[in-house]
Amino acid sequence: MNIVMYAEKPSVARSYADALDLESPQKKDGFIEGRSKWDGNYYYVTWALGHLVTLSYPEKYDPKYKNWNFDDLPFLPEKYKYEVIKESSKQFKVMKALLNKDDIDCIVYGPDPAREGILIASYIRMVAGTNGHATEKVLWIDSQTKEEIRNGLLRLKPLSAYAKLIEAGYMRAIEDYAFGLNYSRMLSCKFGKSFNDKIRSQKWKPINVGRVMTCVLGMVVKREREIKNFKPTSFSKVFANCSNGTYEFSADWIIDKESKYYDSPLLYDNKGFLNESDADKFLDELSADPKLIVSSVEDKIEKKAPPLLYNLAELQSACSKSLKISPNDTLQIAQNLYERKLTTYPRTDARYLSTAICKEIDKNLSGLKGMGYNTKYIEQILNFGMYSGIENTKYCNDSKISDHYAIIPTGQGDTTGLSELELAVYQMIVDRFICIFLPQAEFNTSTVILKAHNNERFKISEKSMTKIGFLEVLKGKTEETDDCDGVRLSQFILKGDEYDAEFFTEDGKTTPPKRYTSGSMILAMENAGNLIEDEELRAQIKGSGIGTSATRAGILEKLVKIGYLCINKKTQIITPHTDGEAIFDIVNSTIPNFLSPEMTASWEKGLSYIEQGRSSREEYRRLMENDIRRVYEKLKAIPSEESAPKPQFTSENTELTCPICGRPVVTTRYGYKCQDNKKGSGCSFFVSEIGGVKITPDMIQLLATKGRTGTYTFTKKSGKGSYKAALAVDRNEKKIILDFENKFSKIS
Repeated sequence: MNIVMYAEKPSVARSYADALDLESPQKKDGFIEGRSKWDGNYYYVTWALGHLVTLSYPEKYDPKYKNWNFDDLPFLPEKYKYEVIKESSKQFKVMKALLNKDDIDCIVYGPDPAREGILIASYIRMVAGTNGHATEKVLWIDSQTKEEIRNGLLRLKPLSAYAKLIEAGYMRAIEDYAFGLNYSRMLSCKFGKSFNDKIRSQKWKPINVGRVMTCVLGMVVKREREIKNFKPTSFSKVFANCSNGTYEFSADWIIDKESKYYDSPLLYDNKGFLNESDADKFLDELSADPKLIVSSVEDKIEKKAPPLLYNLAELQSACSKSLKISPNDTLQIAQNLYERKLTTYPRTDARYLSTAICKEIDKNLSGLKGMGYNTKYIEQILNFGMYSGIENTKYCNDSKISDHYAIIPTGQGDTTGLSELELAVYQMIVDRFICIFLPQAEFNTSTVILKAHNNERFKISEKSMTKIGFLEVLKGKTEETDDCDGVRLSQFILKGDEYDAEFFTEDGKTTPPKRYTSGSMILAMENAGNLIEDEELRAQIKGSGIGTSATRAGILEKLVKIGYLCINKKTQIITPHTDGEAIFDIVNSTIPNFLSPEMTASWEKGLSYIEQGRSSREEYRRLMENDIRRVYEKLKAIPSEESAPKPQFTSENTELTCPICGRPVVTTRYGYKCQDNKKGSGCSFFVSEIGGVKITPDMIQLLATKGRTGTYTFTKKSGKGSYKAALAVDRNEKKIILDFENKFSKIS
């Protein structure tokens, strides 16, 4: 039998060819061919380069759409057009020829096993044409090991089995295209002038919005404004220093229902007194008899089970926190580990194992032992059969797995050649996997309650580890393993003991909400339902989020690339750019639900209904197009700004200092300049936008203090391609330069 086997990437195609054990494989331009010694069939193994086919721009329907005119909208063609991406046309021709060969008996599609992956294959199939006499099947596997590939080939399903998933994929792509294209053009036509005036752009910029990315932008801007508008509340917390001549400790005042001050208007949120004078009166009341008597001593054992396994969002969050790398970097590393056969498929939203994998999990453990990873613990797990029965634990749950189980090590592959960062991510996955087979950790929490003469109570609580359990694997990697002495307060404090007390206050202050980091944002996108106040809607979209495991990192990256968000590379903290805040204001005043998690997650839930057969592609499209037409009519009623007068801008002072001469920096119509920068004289410092990267105050501060920024990706002047460089100060030339690894190019 002659078989064409499709892979999404060349590296995956090589894995397929290796697993097939081709006899005298012939490497051709765009494919590998040969007879398999494993099953005797003749294979043509070919590959895509990610996307080869894409939705066509509107001007391919009619040249008039090249210009953005409000009256030409909404753009909702009856039938969408697709085209081959120019840069990938050579490989597409190779695949088209193979897929349509007369002597082909079977076509095996082996995409990245997710909605996006099967859609890429379907696009190629649609544009290349279908081979009428070849059966079509799908290889759907969780890892790239030889064993998994061969097992997958033995359980191939017909392409028709994935029809609903493919329909959802088509509709997701059309939805993002239709929402993004129509709303971006509508808003640009109506508000483009005021937007460009507000952001002081040197050249006209369109308003760029999208179903998912604008919602994420809204979350960041709302959080930033909460922080900027936050007014702290000060209060006085009450404590007691206790001593009996032998032991000394500090105890906290308990403000619960047993306290006469519970829910008192004198307190802030039952935390402390709002006015210092009221706190002083309370201290005087306590100090009338400055003694505390121990009324109870309690030891409580708490058990801590190993956490659930990583899905992509949890891995991205953990890497952002511990390794300070972006979600997109984590995804790229996880994909590389998968393609090198070291781990299972990364684009998963599940944190559980399937019953099937649990029954042969000892293979993964034995493989890791052979690779020399965490040998001490793996030998213990294997020798004592601690993996047995894992299918009966909380770590196995078939009902919570859609397409793929959690990310785990395969116990195969080769770590040789991995970067230090890749090894660190791999070790995190291995550690999390090993932990689920080990005993729980145990902690003792000792709580002592002391009572004052007026029946107000104080508390001291200490937590210490009594059994380290699985946390031994994470020693030095988590603060929970720092204290393992097992000391209990009950060893030296007894009920009825009396202590002399000195009462005092400490100032407390409410704090604003924390900014999102790249990792916490990924989790917020995954758990969008938690942001929704409406209980019924929250229940309706439970399990649905903003974007998908495969797309969330790319959404963040795009928002940074187009200059709407900034991510601090050192801390991974996200803040909105001026451009992003301007977009937020425009959308908030016109299409406010486009900023809401409710709308975005509801559309995502609708896609899942198509996958499940609970809704049709046609019904979903009708709802989508009606929504776009409704917004169009709403915006149509708003007068155009084209005739509005252009605002006059004057320089504004900032708190920044010039990186070249140290004088103050001021804003201009287009960017930032030194106060001493005058036409033809003075300091040369002036920066605005460079290669699509808008210069931010943080970047100027780095130039002034460190003389150099981090590395950014700039777009070439031609608009085709990009380059990476840092901004740096050339002290000799008194210029700001692009630093291409010490190859300089002057920019000011």
